[in-house]
Parts: sequence; structure tokens; C-alpha cells
Amino acid sequence: MHRSTLMLTSFIGAVAAFQCSSFNTTVTVSAPSYQPAFPSFADHYKSVAFLNALTARNASTTASPFKGAVNVAETFRISGEYCTPTPSQRPAYLDVQVLTHGLGFDKSYWNFGGDSSRYNYVRAATGAGYATLSYDRLSNGGSSVVDP
Repeated sequence: MHRSTLMLTSFIGAVAAFQCSSFNTTVTVSAPSYQPAFPSFADHYKSVAFLNALTARNASTTASPFKGAVNVAETFRISGEYCTPTPSQRPAYLDVQVLTHGLGFDKSYWNFGGDSSRYNYVRAATGAGYATLSYDRLSNGGSSVVDP
């Protein structure tokens, strides 16, 4: 009986080794955008001639290919998840690992297979005493879908 209680306690500790909270935040960015000062090219030859003139040795005498800068500002929603070890496993100083997923994934990439999966990176990191911050890149998961 004592042995089964010990096994159950260790199993519960392994499953509840970290606490996560999901969040959404907004980020406002602004950057200069340069509008082209030339019309569309009639054919490929015109575009190559333009590029040759732009990159020639005497290119500084050529007119600028861009109009003045226009400031573009946009606000985006970023979805994230912050996970920490349970208070009993939390060290005095908590280092945070920022986790960025690859192309075609979302933040769940780092929490693969659920809380008890052996391939769950969040579980491994929090078990080692680290906090994790995973987020969805733009146009992925719960973050804003941008207009290219």
C-alpha cells in the first residue's frame, strides 16, 4: 500500500510539474516605406536595363528609384504562453527561455504531446527549473494574420 501511494504521488508530481498561462498582447510597429518612383516595366529587358543603370559605377548620377519615405504604422496581436515550474520546484532566480517555432507551426510545437509526453520541451525545461515563454509568430496560431 505504501509503495502504490509513493508511485501515485510521484506520478502526480510529474504531471503537475509546471503551470502555464496563455495571453494575448498587442505590438505597434512603425517603419519607413519607400515607394517606387518608376512605372511598371514593359518587359524583362526594361527591368534589366533599369537594374544595370542603378548599379553602374556612375549610379550616383542616376535619379533615385524611390520617392520620399512614407511612415507606415500597424498594430498586431501576438499570442503567447508563459510557463513556470510549480512553486515547490521554482529556484530563487528564474531564467526564462524564449521559444520561437519554425515555419508552419505555432507555439504548441514546444508543448508537443501534452503535459506528460517525453517529447514535451516545456515540461523538460520547467523540470530543470527554467520558465518558458513561447509565442505565435505573425500569421501563425492565435497571432494576427498580416497582409503581405
